[in-house]
Order: sequence, then C-alpha cells, then structure tokens
Amino acid sequence: MQFRGLLAGVFLLVLLAGGVWWSQRTEAKKQATATSDTPKLVSIKEEDVREIDIKHLGSPETVLTRNSDGKWQLAKPEPMRADNDAASGVVSAFTSLSWDRLVDEKASDLSPYGLQSPRSR
Repeated sequence: MQFRGLLAGVFLLVLLAGGVWWSQRTEAKKQATATSDTPKLVSIKEEDVREIDIKHLGSPETVLTRNSDGKWQLAKPEPMRADNDAASGVVSAFTSLSWDRLVDEKASDLSPYGLQSPRSR
C-alpha cells in the first residue's frame, strides 16, 4: 500500500516539475522576442567609442580615453590608468540602450491630458 502512495507522489512531483519547466521556457521565449523587437536608442559599436566625457555639477570634468591598444586611461582631471572593466561597463551600458516603448502621438491628441494643440490656441 505504501508503495502505491510513493508512486503517486513521484507522479505528482514529475507533473509539477514539468509545469515549472514549461512556464520557464515560455517566459524565456517572451523575453527573447520582447528584447529583439525593441528598437535601439543608440546605434554605436563598442569598438567605435574612443572617449567618454563625464560631467557632474560642481565637479571637474572626467574624461576617459581609449589607447590604440584598447586600454582605457583617465585624461582629465589628471592623467592616470583607469579600470578597464569599469570603463568597458560604462560603454556597454551606453551602447546597449533601447527604447522601453514608443509613443506615437500627435499634438492634436493631447486633449485627454489637459493640453491643447498649438493650432487650437
């Protein structure tokens, strides 16, 4: 009798594991199609970026430059070596920007937002 209960438990476990696997698989497909359909905000290759200017209010400008050998260095405020992984991370974050969503509204369609089109003023 206990063998029968064990067999039923194993069967239920296999069914639940299959359900989890199926849901993970379909979710991965949805995410893959969602990322491939979104248009890129910036269309630049990482290899083409040679200089990064970082400006912060009240601080001196920081400039990162890439040498001919592909290594990053700080050019401003004073020349020194830079962390290549951190600089490459900044570049890859910038070059992989894409739109979350596109809004295609005309100025005449803004009345629900309490705005008037320039023509109706």
